[in-house]
Formats: sequence, C-alpha cells, structure tokens
Amino acid sequence: MVIFFTDVAKVDWNEHLPKMYKFWEFALLGTTVYKGNPMIKHTTLNAKEPLIKSHFERWTELWEATIDKYYEGEIANRAKERGQLMKTVMLVKIEQINQ
Repeated sequence: MVIFFTDVAKVDWNEHLPKMYKFWEFALLGTTVYKGNPMIKHTTLNAKEPLIKSHFERWTELWEATIDKYYEGEIANRAKERGQLMKTVMLVKIEQINQ
C-alpha cells in the first residue's frame, strides 16, 4: 500500500504544517497570510502516483472527525463545508487530468 504523505510526497511536517495552517486560516477566516496554489501541489503528486476518489474521501473523513472532536459552531460547520468543497474541486480537476 502506498502512503502518500510518506512514500510519494515525502512530507516534511515541520515545513508543511505551517503552510496548511496559513491556508486554512485564509480559507476559513479570510486572512491574507497564505500564498500558494494547493492545486499545483496535488497535480504534481498525481503525476507521481494517481490520486483517486478514495484518497479524497478519506481526507474529508479525517478532516470532519477532527473538527467534530475539537470544535463546534459556525466556523466549524464552515470548515466542514469548505473541506467538502475542496474535495470536490480537487477530485474533479484530478479526474480530468487522469483521463
């Protein structure tokens, strides 16, 4: 079984997590601290090893479980909605590339 974070992306969590925090701060709270393009990163990963629907479904499952464990309220609900939207957009674009 290929594990994307370790086997394909070879993620350096000390570098990656601050970028993710900035992205979600931008996506949920409207800050301007994030500079980047997550789609490019995912298409690069997809070129190494195809991303499939189950990858995105698992991500949203973990995302929503984490939100439910630690948060509640309007921003938590918005975070789950944005996660679903992110999953859909990424999946559609990746599926177009994979055709």
